Amino acid sequence: MLIAKCYAIALHLKDGRTVRPGGVLLHDPSGKYWPKTSCLITTLKKLGRPLEPPTDEEIAWARDPKFVREGSAFAPAARSTSSWSRVGEVTEIDYRRYGEYADEYNHECKRPVPLYRKGRVYRLELGRGATFNWRGFVSP
Repeated sequence: MLIAKCYAIALHLKDGRTVRPGGVLLHDPSGKYWPKTSCLITTLKKLGRPLEPPTDEEIAWARDPKFVREGSAFAPAARSTSSWSRVGEVTEIDYRRYGEYADEYNHECKRPVPLYRKGRVYRLELGRGATFNWRGFVSP
């Protein structure tokens, strides 16, 4: 299951540009539905159906941790980056969290990570060792 993790995203690129994609950053920690070292930034439609039972991670990232809901997101079927257009390399990410840990966050990447685009959807490839915790990005 993809989890909505970040909102109001600003991606700062190595070449000095800043990309502010609309939508929400989605991540699948299991890697079952989308590679766990990759994030999608796309639109999300809330369906209103509660998830039962939600995982601890779903609760930690939810707008309302007491009421975790299902949603629907547009995601291109292509898992391979070959059909995506490369935008640049991200060196820093600014984002907003909601729920229990609501705040504005900044993450400086330990190494630049590639950003791709396909239509309105962006894809952030975090690479091996990519880690999230309760606060957000840990690595890269």
